[in-house]
Amino acid sequence: MTVREPKKRTLSLRSELRDIVADFVTDEENALHLLFAHDPGTWVPVENLVDDTSEIAERLADVLAQLDSDEFYVNWLPMPPEHDDEYAALTFFLPSEIWSAGAIYNRALLLSKQQNSK
Repeated sequence: MTVREPKKRTLSLRSELRDIVADFVTDEENALHLLFAHDPGTWVPVENLVDDTSEIAERLADVLAQLDSDEFYVNWLPMPPEHDDEYAALTFFLPSEIWSAGAIYNRALLLSKQQNSK
């Protein structure tokens, strides 16, 4: 098996994807509500969760175009039962680059914000 070295451009685009993931987790409450409406473990295209006019959607479209890819997914799982069930593990996956990133998110905080806004 031949291991190919990623090009510098690809490395910088992966860095941009990490930034997009961080922004998604910190700034996209509506997208997170949509994600958590799906069953745990369901892969959802990130583009289906963010507003088409949002900065994240524009940045993601640009990165995916440069990578000649149209797939970027996220799923979520609850934490194991012996750990805090208020949190969820998020996994982001870009199949074309076999690239992934993970994040931990406090679902209880998001749900309490939603209840307080009603």
